[in-house]
Formats: sequence, C-alpha cells, structure tokens
Amino acid sequence: LNSRLLRTPLTFLQGASVIGYAMFPMNVSAVFLSLFYFLPKFLRIAVILIAVACAIKCGFETVKCIAPKEKVFLVTYPLALFYLGLGCFLFSC
Repeated sequence: LNSRLLRTPLTFLQGASVIGYAMFPMNVSAVFLSLFYFLPKFLRIAVILIAVACAIKCGFETVKCIAPKEKVFLVTYPLALFYLGLGCFLFSC
C-alpha cells in the first residue's frame, strides 16, 4: 500500500517477495535462539539486533533496485518498523 501511495513501480508480488526474502535472517535467528534458549539476555539481544539489521539491509538493497532513488527510504521505512516489531516478538519468546 505504501508503495502505491508513493507511486513506485513496485507491485504487490514484488513487495511480498521482498518481505519474504528479507525475513530469512529473522528465521535463522529464531531457530538459533530456540536451540540455544539458555543464552543470557545480552547475547539474545545481540543476535536479534544482528538479524534485524540484516533483514533491513536485505529489504533496502532489494527495494533500491526497484523503487526510484528519491523514494527508497520512504518505501523501506515501514519494512524497517515491521522487522523491528518482529525482533521485539522474537525477544519476548
């Protein structure tokens, strides 16, 4: 919806594939944290922050190829909030 409002050539299926592609680091960290549930909180936070940073970077790099240069940050901002929210859920588990 955000990409439609910004009039970028990003279709729904491209947006869905960006979200799925960039979700991979979050999935890997979820599996890692479930296997090593005994890690202290500061290491769990570090793993989650690294996964969120990788997910945001993957989404940014993919959108950078599709969206116009001046609108890349506006398109990736909701993605970044989405991945930060998922990181918060991941920490609470």
